[in-house]
Amino acid sequence: VGHASGSVAALVASLDRFGTEFFSTTFRQKAKQQVLPAEEFKNALQRALEAFRGFTGISPKHVVIYRDGGSEGELQLMEREEAVPAHETVVAMDPSAALTYLVVLKKIRKRYFRGRGKEGGNYETGTVGDSR
Repeated sequence: VGHASGSVAALVASLDRFGTEFFSTTFRQKAKQQVLPAEEFKNALQRALEAFRGFTGISPKHVVIYRDGGSEGELQLMEREEAVPAHETVVAMDPSAALTYLVVLKKIRKRYFRGRGKEGGNYETGTVGDSR
């Protein structure tokens, strides 16, 4: 949620294989801040991992972080402030655990519309645009 004085970011973690039990926490961010400070992110992830272990009785063997948002210019910052601390946190709990850190970039410059006027509109969900 964006606002001139800041925004709120969240970390949500599934605790079971069915995706029906969750851990969540939120963070207040300064205006235009897109990346969480390393220690804040690390602490939240540690709490999520502990919640998983508390719920299942075991440590996760593979952690997938799906990072929504950000820009290409922030990738190195995200790596330093989030991905590296996440890896440190995961292997501290279980040295054999794996981490996958995915970043979704949303800066799409192209817009596609079908038809013209009242017949036009958005493409159907799942439509793929390919330049080949």
